[in-house]
Amino acid sequence: MNRQDLSKSSVLFDRLVMPHIFDYSRVISSYNGIIYLADYFGSAVYLWNPSIRQCKKLPSLKPYATRSMPVKIGFGYDSISNGYKVFRIVFEKIFDVVPIVQVYSTNADIWREFHAPILKNWKIYKQTNIVVNGVMYFDGGDELISFDLHNEVFGLVPFPSFIQRKGSDVLDFEGFVALVFESVGYGPGLDLWTLDDVSGEVSWTKRFSIEVNSDRNIWLYCYLGAGQFYGCKLMNGNVFLYDCDEKKEARYFELGEENSSLTLKYIETLVSLDGFEQVE
Repeated sequence: MNRQDLSKSSVLFDRLVMPHIFDYSRVISSYNGIIYLADYFGSAVYLWNPSIRQCKKLPSLKPYATRSMPVKIGFGYDSISNGYKVFRIVFEKIFDVVPIVQVYSTNADIWREFHAPILKNWKIYKQTNIVVNGVMYFDGGDELISFDLHNEVFGLVPFPSFIQRKGSDVLDFEGFVALVFESVGYGPGLDLWTLDDVSGEVSWTKRFSIEVNSDRNIWLYCYLGAGQFYGCKLMNGNVFLYDCDEKKEARYFELGEENSSLTLKYIETLVSLDGFEQVE
């Protein structure tokens, strides 16, 4: 890993150079220092810990000839069973409206399948997902979709009734599920809202406004901690860090001469899972 303080702030960026074994794979997500990679069809799946240079290729998946490319893939940690889980949403046949969910657990080291009627006619919106309190959340377009990693049960969470344009992926903001929505009734602008659970009732709470020179043409990818968000300008693709604390400013920077296919929040760990092998 080649560490660089690109932002000249408390946030450090590492360049992770993937071993050749991953040449046809792409990074999907990271959790607790474990990175989940998959090939284009999601059939060759790896878990990789670059800190200790170890990885594991997961058991092969059952192929579906007519529509094998998954419409959603995710990764997270089940703290109750103390295991990592990978899941894919696929359609067995091209005209199917109820998808098949395939879930892999590092504890059992097998894939299992089940149908998910709650996702009937669902279409992919964004591939990114977050995990908060053992529940995975991803953007369903008109609502949030939740997936309890322990019980393996899906749920639907409505967006606020006022929703207009979104300005972010689903974010983990200080342990809260968060999204950025266009401001309503006060001219151009964006606000960050968090999903709250009050006495069993879910609600959305506005936390603060995103102040980037009154520019709505931005997109936030993730919250890095310490008040720092990572995002980009939609018009020119310039990436930036946004400080939501005292300074409330955006600092634009270049990633360098080498191309980077993905930027993600990563925490170094010495975790080694069963079946991990050294990889260079």
